[in-house]
Amino acid sequence: MDITYINSKNIKISISREELYENGLDAESLDYTKTRTKRFIWELLDIAYIKTGFNAGNGRLFVRVFPSADGGCELFITKNADFSEKDGKSDTCIAQTENENEDLACVTDDADKLYMLCGRLKTAGFCGDSSLYSGTGDSFILVFNSQRKLPSYINKKFCGEKKDYSFAADYGKMFTVTPEMKAYICEHCHLVCAECAVEKIMG
Repeated sequence: MDITYINSKNIKISISREELYENGLDAESLDYTKTRTKRFIWELLDIAYIKTGFNAGNGRLFVRVFPSADGGCELFITKNADFSEKDGKSDTCIAQTENENEDLACVTDDADKLYMLCGRLKTAGFCGDSSLYSGTGDSFILVFNSQRKLPSYINKKFCGEKKDYSFAADYGKMFTVTPEMKAYICEHCHLVCAECAVEKIMG
């Protein structure tokens, strides 16, 4: 389990497949109307409060679930969120979210792995958007889009072809970049290259 405090209203919790399995759950079927899911989420929030001070007990919660390729998931929890009318008076809402059309990020722990990752992306034909940030210690965060961008004059039905870059996990920890996580990266990490990071690194 990995807990990332974003701000007083947002927190990210990464959960492995094994941790879900131990609680009789899986990423595709988290349902807050079920007692088991409700108990599990509040156990996570209790741990988050102890570790980060994030207090979820005094507001309505919106939980977005991003299933991970390894069978785990990422929970992005927003406090005091505005729900739609269909959610009624529930104090907590869970939304399953597909990982399509999202930016991806890979956190590497040294420059050599970053260079090898960029080389692998280039070999795989990557030509999308990419940016680079430096994190704590010797770590780097490469943010890139999983869709291959095509010229605008090509028929729209052929645009946005999704590519599989799951091999990036061989070089570091991968995760989906949500707006909240993007804000966290921008606030806590140093921007090294704003655009075309892969191309610039590979020369």
